[in-house]
Amino acid sequence: MRWWVFSRRGACADRLDARRGDVRALRGVRGAPRARLRQALVAGAALVCGFLVAVPAAPLLAAGGSGGAAASAAPCPPTTVPHRSGPPWAGLRRLVAGLTPGKPAARIGAYYFDGWANRCNGHFSGLLSPPYAGREPLSGWRDSTPAALRSQLVWAHRDGVAFFIFDWYYRGAAGPPRAHNHVNTALRIYRSLPRHDHVGFALLYVDSGPFTVPPDRWRSVVNRWVTRDFVRPQYARVHGKPLIVVYSVGQFVNEFGSPAGATRALGALQAAARAHGLPGVFVAGGTSLTTAYPLSIEFPQDTAAAGPWNAVTQYNYPGAGTLRVAGPQAGPNPYAQLVAAGEGQWNGFAATSPVPYIPVVMDGWDSRPWGETPYWYTRSPAVFAGFVRAAIAWVRANPKMRLTPARSRPLVFVEAWNELGEGSYMVPTVGDGNRYGRALASALGIWW
Repeated sequence: MRWWVFSRRGACADRLDARRGDVRALRGVRGAPRARLRQALVAGAALVCGFLVAVPAAPLLAAGGSGGAAASAAPCPPTTVPHRSGPPWAGLRRLVAGLTPGKPAARIGAYYFDGWANRCNGHFSGLLSPPYAGREPLSGWRDSTPAALRSQLVWAHRDGVAFFIFDWYYRGAAGPPRAHNHVNTALRIYRSLPRHDHVGFALLYVDSGPFTVPPDRWRSVVNRWVTRDFVRPQYARVHGKPLIVVYSVGQFVNEFGSPAGATRALGALQAAARAHGLPGVFVAGGTSLTTAYPLSIEFPQDTAAAGPWNAVTQYNYPGAGTLRVAGPQAGPNPYAQLVAAGEGQWNGFAATSPVPYIPVVMDGWDSRPWGETPYWYTRSPAVFAGFVRAAIAWVRANPKMRLTPARSRPLVFVEAWNELGEGSYMVPTVGDGNRYGRALASALGIWW
């Protein structure tokens, strides 16, 4: 976001680039200062202590000004302005209105892979050398410091992310210590920060492999979730209830032996929340990957069996196909193919799920550094922005699948903020800069 700064006499003096935090003098500025001052007030600026008038560059540029590095060519707005009427403080009101970004078109939850604290855990395999070294976040590979996480919160807020969904791993599981020592680090740092730049958080319970919570430890774990996380004001809520996502419904049922056992486990979760003054917990159950369409959903097909689950969602679906679009082939695939497969997934849920579905947008997939799949997608920011818009439109077109009233913002998940090893990320990086964050902001209709 660029800002034009006017002197007390109204001359366009400096430009502040908030992204870099620098001020660059604009040379060769000539014209009628008073007229420019009036135009700035009309555009939404106000006097600050009688000395400065500030206004975002966007409305001025739209009025006929120019921007960019070569700002010497008429960088200020034109001198012909409409008549301004109203009380003396009307300019201040316009400033507040002009500088307050509109609400994003959707409420975005971005999955956050919480495994970048230690280079010894294997997650950096294949990433530290070309051709994938460009995936390094601008805050550095490791997110084990408050400074690194603060930077990411600033970027996420600017991009329109409402909250991170931290991948949460049970650390009491048996297995090699190296696999467990440095997970959940970013979550712990988030809790310790005094400010979060308006970015909330939620938990994704990764009930997979060695990270599955043993049934005899379940009650202690859910009590910890409630007291450490759910009660915090920053914790994301749906219908007033703290949101938790379970990675795999099928695995969760297996973990507790049967659908009835899973229902009792979720009942214990609800009871723990109510015991601490919360209205309950909003539980979204995830499905495992499928290539079939309509989907082979692990979710219970009848409403009665689905009772303990408030919604269904996914983590990702890189290998999915549809009736009209085959699954990915080995090698590069167009990102538009993943978009089509994602829309097919959403429609499959609309046709089969007895509870609302939270659509998931994948911002890419290229797991070659980790060797997970023989296929990948050649993504682009423009197609990603279109994917987000499609998800918002889909929720509005499928009222039975939405969680909120028609006039409220739909909830959409993005996978992911920082799945660097799998090529699903929009965190600003050395290679891509902030192109994907800007694309998200564009899709949400907010300033960047």
